[in-house]
Amino acid sequence: MLELKRLEEEPICHRVAAQLLMSNCEGLEDISQKEYDLYSGRVQRHYVESLAASLAICDMERSSMVVPDACESFRLPALLHASQEAEGKLQVSQNEVGACLKGLGKDPSHWLSWTSYRDNCLLICQAARSDIDKDQSILLQKKLVEIMSRFTAGLESDLHDLKRNMADHVKVADSYFEGVMTKAEALKTRVEGAFEVMSSEAVDVASALQSILGSTGDIQRVMKNVVDTVLQRNAEMAAAQEPGSYGH
Repeated sequence: MLELKRLEEEPICHRVAAQLLMSNCEGLEDISQKEYDLYSGRVQRHYVESLAASLAICDMERSSMVVPDACESFRLPALLHASQEAEGKLQVSQNEVGACLKGLGKDPSHWLSWTSYRDNCLLICQAARSDIDKDQSILLQKKLVEIMSRFTAGLESDLHDLKRNMADHVKVADSYFEGVMTKAEALKTRVEGAFEVMSSEAVDVASALQSILGSTGDIQRVMKNVVDTVLQRNAEMAAAQEPGSYGH
């Protein structure tokens, strides 16, 4: 890129031509891979040859040399107009380039100047292509880092939410089981109390039954004595009424 830096120190004609050269080289990135493989040599040669012609003509104008009529489209006014366009490209056809080169070829010094600029422009364009690829690679890596950063941040956020939800669920589960155990303990106490009451009442019932059974035994004995007495008196009365007893 030393040649480009040298051109930046030249008069405005050279600087504008160098700017257009860079714009033309950067334009190669708009060509698809298939077109680039098939036509890059022709397209790049057209760009390089046109800008090399402009730089050679810049030298001629600085030296007040006569510029061939066929090279009118490569002079400073055309360069300034192209630099102000939206695309920032020198729009010349291959026929215009060929006609200008034919005019420059009539003078060996002009032709030598053009071939020198052509070689330098080719190196500049190749370096620009390399820088473009490098910039695209850096941009791609930057985008990849940004995507990975967003992915990592999103993942960390999701994991944090998951942990928080799990903690909330654990708290709910603990509270639920604590409530269940509390209710179970209360139920246990109530059951034990009920059994104690039932046991106490059973003892009372047993005692009452025993008392009743005891009283019934006494009644049975009394009734037996009464029955025995009645039977004995009946027997005595029957014996007194028998025939043998009248004779007494």
